[in-house]
Amino acid sequence: MSQNGQIQPSTLPGTKEMEARTRGLAAIAMVSFALMVLILIAFHFIQPELNPLKRFGSEYAAGRLGWLMNVGFFSFAAGLASLAIAFGHSLQPPARSRGAGVLLGLSSLGILGSGLFNSDLQGTQPVSVSMILHSLSGFLAFLTMIPAMILLSRRVHLAKPLRGIRPVLLRYFPWLVLILFLAGLFVFEPLKLDGLGQRLFLTVMFTWLLAAAHAIRSGAFVPLTETSGATDER
Repeated sequence: MSQNGQIQPSTLPGTKEMEARTRGLAAIAMVSFALMVLILIAFHFIQPELNPLKRFGSEYAAGRLGWLMNVGFFSFAAGLASLAIAFGHSLQPPARSRGAGVLLGLSSLGILGSGLFNSDLQGTQPVSVSMILHSLSGFLAFLTMIPAMILLSRRVHLAKPLRGIRPVLLRYFPWLVLILFLAGLFVFEPLKLDGLGQRLFLTVMFTWLLAAAHAIRSGAFVPLTETSGATDER
């Protein structure tokens, strides 16, 4: 215990083991997100007949080697679940946000549903039950993920100070994700450039997710000293 009465992380039982598990979860999240990104990139060559400016990435599941897209969704879901747990372990009060952890968990379930239920190709009639469930799962995923990112972006400055580009990525990219999500609905869709809007959205989103996981993996969020007054975990 320090002279000012605070409990130092190094004196807490099991701290080293917890840090090792947390960094392991962050590594799993990084690999999972990277795998999803690589699969999406690969499908531009596997199914070049789908115009990336107009077609959603999830449509790849309906074509050649579509099962690989399902693997990508499952990997994405595993990454979100791992990141949610890792953030819970790495951010201590007052930086911890229980709400963000719950929202990330829900987004993981939404992405899992997107992998279990395939999308139809654009223009397919009638719309299949699988497509309806895929769409609902996707909305659940992103309508919970974006608020989680924004909540965490408002909390990370309470943890160990970050250096370089990471503070900018972690604090401001969630707002850019929100802007691009809305732009996809109200700008890109009317212009019939759904694919372009989605890819811009996913690029910024995965950049943030990878940066967050890397920050945890590299020990940027060393647990703060706990005080009796640090109880705000909304």
